[in-house]
Amino acid sequence: MERPGLKQLLADVRAGKVHVVVVYKVDRLTRSLADFAKIVEILDTADASFVSVTQAFNTTTSMGRLTLNVLLSFAQFEREVSLSGWRELGDALGELKKSTERAVLRRTAVKALTPFVERAKQLVPVHEGHLRDSIVIGTTLNSSAKAVERAEPKGGVRVFAGTANRNGVPREFGSERSPAHPFMRPAWDQTSAGMLDQIRTDLSTDIEATAARAARKAAKQT
Repeated sequence: MERPGLKQLLADVRAGKVHVVVVYKVDRLTRSLADFAKIVEILDTADASFVSVTQAFNTTTSMGRLTLNVLLSFAQFEREVSLSGWRELGDALGELKKSTERAVLRRTAVKALTPFVERAKQLVPVHEGHLRDSIVIGTTLNSSAKAVERAEPKGGVRVFAGTANRNGVPREFGSERSPAHPFMRPAWDQTSAGMLDQIRTDLSTDIEATAARAARKAAKQT
């Protein structure tokens, strides 16, 4: 937030000189989720929009606004939840093989997101069976997402929770023909409290169990 160029951009936004901010990738603007939340708040106050051309992020569209809501929810997480103990977990993960590290992270993320997905399914209108069944947790990237990932720094895993059903956005935000019936954001609001603490606990348990299995396997081979 202290970079001269960014300060000038935000000043121009506040002055009404900029109506759309376009970047190649979000991290070209900022790598801090909390700072991004502040930037979006400034854009919103000035009735300006944000577009990331390689990440299908466009706040002028309903899908872009849905993505924004999720990102800002994580920003709220970052502000409210103490992250003490995460450095130690990161060091412990670093002692595992890369493939094992990714497997541990993926298992933990899927477990953490399961209550969110189940609650979202409960909030879908009862007659929307196909939409309900389409809400899943996924770890497989499509071709465009893979291209974006290859351009980003390596490390960690990506786990997605949501729906690709074409009725998802109209149900969440409404349309000219039907009112909004939100199910994703309410589900997140109802299940996200304590999620990071649960991830930390599950991650610690999984790391210990995985390390113990690896030690036993190594002992048998000696």
